[in-house]
Amino acid sequence: MNHLLVKIIFLKNLFFDPFLFNKDVIGIIDSCSGVIPFTNRTSNKDSKRREITLIDEDTSISITLWDEQVK
Repeated sequence: MNHLLVKIIFLKNLFFDPFLFNKDVIGIIDSCSGVIPFTNRTSNKDSKRREITLIDEDTSISITLWDEQVK
């Protein structure tokens, strides 16, 4: 499997092009929250999330992990 690694700053333009959405990124985890429980307002079900900040030499990006990805 070939991986095309991109800088974090490149990710900010991906939301406009669905064909470029899945990319591999190398960065450093700058911060990672604990599990944050919450109640989904739409479904009224208990859920959880975790906030992660990745940095590289140019910029940073915040990522939210939801439910099963939180583990």
